[in-house]
Amino acid sequence: MPLLILTVLINSFFVNAGVVVLFKIFNKYITLENLIYSILFAVKLLIIIYLFYIIEIFIDSDSAVSFFHQRCQKRHCFLWFVLN
Repeated sequence: MPLLILTVLINSFFVNAGVVVLFKIFNKYITLENLIYSILFAVKLLIIIYLFYIIEIFIDSDSAVSFFHQRCQKRHCFLWFVLN
């Protein structure tokens, strides 16, 4: 919820486009189109954050290194140094 409110405030501060004006705050118009776009953008951002969080839970660095070691053994040493 805080991300949604923050996204709406930032988007309405920079963008005044839209036809249906809902209300006016600090000489800035909050439009219906602006509000819908902000909500959709916040949902997309949360989906990306949760997706990377889930990927981080399922894949640890040891399994990633062993996977790449099986596929390309020459680059395994370089990858091991980068991850550790």
